[in-house]
Amino acid sequence: MRNSSKIELPGYRELLDATLDAQDQPTRKAAFAKLQRFVIEQAMQLPQFIAPTILIYNPRVQNLSDNLPGTPKFTEVWLQGSA
Repeated sequence: MRNSSKIELPGYRELLDATLDAQDQPTRKAAFAKLQRFVIEQAMQLPQFIAPTILIYNPRVQNLSDNLPGTPKFTEVWLQGSA
């Protein structure tokens, strides 16, 4: 499996390999439970949050919509009428 962080804690690879080696569902489930516990206990997760945003625009602006990260995409936006 790819490891883009290039950081690996002792014991992680063995737990990850156990999930790949499991031949049946109960064994795989137990292996993933152990891996998940390791990940949580070693704080290998990065909690993320989304900052609130305010979007103000003219009524002539059409098809502008906000999205979850608060970064609207302007690829489908158009202006109605002329100035």
